[in-house]
Amino acid sequence: MKTPLLILLLLPIISFSQKFPLNDAGQIEYTEVVTVDTAKAATLYNRAKHFFANNFKNAKDVTVVDDASAKKITVKKMLPITMASEKGDKSPFGVLLVTTTIESRDGRYKYSIKDLYHEHYRDGINLSGGKLENDSPVAVLSKDAFNKVKLSSEEQVMKYLMTLKINMQTDATKSVQKDW
Repeated sequence: MKTPLLILLLLPIISFSQKFPLNDAGQIEYTEVVTVDTAKAATLYNRAKHFFANNFKNAKDVTVVDDASAKKITVKKMLPITMASEKGDKSPFGVLLVTTTIESRDGRYKYSIKDLYHEHYRDGINLSGGKLENDSPVAVLSKDAFNKVKLSSEEQVMKYLMTLKINMQTDATKSVQKDW
């Protein structure tokens, strides 16, 4: 009888503990080599450029590296973070800053999403969580709120990653003829 009660008491703690992928340096990094049969490195590089051009219209999204000869692009991106209220509706709660790198080779590409940092200011007050690897936020944000930021951040990164993979698999630059 004590075991089920203990599990029920620990469930909220367990549900908020994030298991972000960590690289050898202990930093959060989503990375994968994705196979795209018959696609040349130049094609994949152009798909990455097209993806970034169409999805990063904000002036604060900065291309850090664009090396056509190495088929490598690195950008800094801001993903919106939302926080659910007690009523269940979501409202903006800052941004997640991420660095994305795509390196292309014939038949495959490698992506890396890292440097995840939550930033939020409201009425001149710093409510930033900081690096998501940290156990505690860097500002006045509560640890509970920081855990919620981490959950929202993970959701946003997964959506972003899904969009990236879809765009890298198909040539979105070609127009599609429709039957009349």
